[in-house]
Amino acid sequence: DTGPDGTIFALVDTLTQRMVERLGKGGDTSGDEVSVTATLTSSITALRMYVDGVEALNRLQYQQAAELLDAAVGVDTTFAMAYYQLFIAHDWTGKGDLREQALEQAGRHSQRLTPRERQLIEAELQPTLKTKKEAYEALVADYPDEKLAWYRYGEVLGHGYWPRAAGVAFRRAVDLDPDFTVAYTHLIHWYYIAQGEYDRAQEYIDHFLALDSTSVAPYFHQGLLERHAGRPEQERAALEQLLQVAGEDTLNTTVYIAKMILAQRDWDFKRAVELAAAYRRHIFFESATSAHAGFSMARGQMVVAREVAEENEPGRRSLMLAMGALYTGDLVTARELLDQRLAEVEQSDPVNEQLAEVRFTQFLVQHAEGEEAGMRRTLKELKRLTRDTQSRLSVAVAIAEAYLLCWEGDRAGAVAKFESAIPESRRLFGSPELLIVEGITSCLAENQQWEAVLNHLQPERLRSASVFSPYRLLLVRLPLRRARALVALGRQYEALEAYRELLEQLRDADDDFPYLIAARNEYQRLQAQVVN
Repeated sequence: DTGPDGTIFALVDTLTQRMVERLGKGGDTSGDEVSVTATLTSSITALRMYVDGVEALNRLQYQQAAELLDAAVGVDTTFAMAYYQLFIAHDWTGKGDLREQALEQAGRHSQRLTPRERQLIEAELQPTLKTKKEAYEALVADYPDEKLAWYRYGEVLGHGYWPRAAGVAFRRAVDLDPDFTVAYTHLIHWYYIAQGEYDRAQEYIDHFLALDSTSVAPYFHQGLLERHAGRPEQERAALEQLLQVAGEDTLNTTVYIAKMILAQRDWDFKRAVELAAAYRRHIFFESATSAHAGFSMARGQMVVAREVAEENEPGRRSLMLAMGALYTGDLVTARELLDQRLAEVEQSDPVNEQLAEVRFTQFLVQHAEGEEAGMRRTLKELKRLTRDTQSRLSVAVAIAEAYLLCWEGDRAGAVAKFESAIPESRRLFGSPELLIVEGITSCLAENQQWEAVLNHLQPERLRSASVFSPYRLLLVRLPLRRARALVALGRQYEALEAYRELLEQLRDADDDFPYLIAARNEYQRLQAQVVN
């Protein structure tokens, strides 16, 4: 059948209007507010692509979802909700510039939407983390039955500074829709990383598999769960099963990550580097404009990276760059970036956790410069900012205290303090376990306790450590320290092998990358000594 004007959309609108009139007598809802043609699209072709794209997104097939949704807005350039879902798809594939373009278009055409949908887009368009969080709080209060609002609210909380609150939001989303698999991916993370509730995480993984056994996501989560539970063989089995399920899907980010993890477990660093290069080329293919450009651990071009970052989400990127400058020894640049970020954060009326993250990085720079008074001031401020908070940054206080103990000469106390922070760093979402290892081994190296340094820098431990963007340079710095410890102990042949592995890992690095220069020079010098 068709509607009065011969279109399926008119029929849907007519039936919807009659339902609203019968169910909502006495209300002020009008037929215009519920018109499919008015709020979505007048093109059935675009609508079909939109529905298929959202379905692909919920199956975690982000590249396919992006292609379908991009085709939908190609047919109807005013299709606001298709732009919004395209924004989510590009967010998952890491294409920062395309994501922002899609969100901008969604906002431009949001006037045709219902208040609920318009408020959803307006929340995403908020300029600061604080205002975005407040907008989503208002949204879920106005529409507590909107699963997409709870999901995106959880995203804001999880990628910001409130991981535990994020878990509550994601759980609300899946309570509203038990088949909402996109939210499941985050909820599983929250249970097995933030809370350490492995049994509960396993329940969600099993349910995810029951919903869609063809998705790679539950197998990946299974592998990560086994990793955090200390079961390496089960981790390998889960990742290998993931690759079997994925088949020829080479554009899935999870497939690349699983392959890189397996290569690292096999000590095949050459293969891991090749996969990393392919990952950047295939997934983050807009190398000139992507927000991820210039952040590989094997890149030392800080100026280029900074220019790119300033064009794409300058906030958290500036912190990553500051960490990169810190660990490559460019303390002047690190300070400049931190001052810039501090001014931005203070101007945006931030939450305490944002300031705490900047202050913690400042503390690390002050430690590298030997600025004792600055360290003490910053530690005091850090304690104030993280007081009475559930933020993952609460562990930063223990790390800063340990660094200060080491500076004061209490190396045994510093090592004990660092080690006491390890369980907390593993439990909390996104905490830098590698940074703790860096602190312990730095302190031990200052005391020339080389055997103890090696005990903390076992290759197996480095490969299994959690790695997050600001700390990825430690995956170069720590193996280099291990090679130097072997040299100090007179174990030249083991040291040569350690240098060789590191140089292989850095074979795609720029020639002026500081760690590449240091490793190459030290390797050649040691090789000459052994020959002599």
